[in-house]
Amino acid sequence: MDTTATARQRTRSFDRILLKNGDILSRHLQTKTFTLPISYGTFHLETPQIAYIDFDARGKNLDVLVFRFGDRLSGEVEVESVEFMMKARERVRFDGETIKKITFKR
Repeated sequence: MDTTATARQRTRSFDRILLKNGDILSRHLQTKTFTLPISYGTFHLETPQIAYIDFDARGKNLDVLVFRFGDRLSGEVEVESVEFMMKARERVRFDGETIKKITFKR
């Protein structure tokens, strides 16, 4: 029987997506780069650099991207869709407009 701590530890090895309707999926994110254009430059960020992306965190069209070491940038992350690899090896694509938050595995 799994304990709550064991279950949490196991889910840390997966990326986690929270959809705006409240659904949560923990699997392997296949999208490896995200783009964040802001007033002083455009950042092309690889997922190992990112702790999480909170879409519409502070209101419409203002996303917050938090790096692994705590730095954060605000702007509008360019994402049309993200792709996940499900447990059965099926690839599932989510429209960027349906995503509330992505937390990347540690």
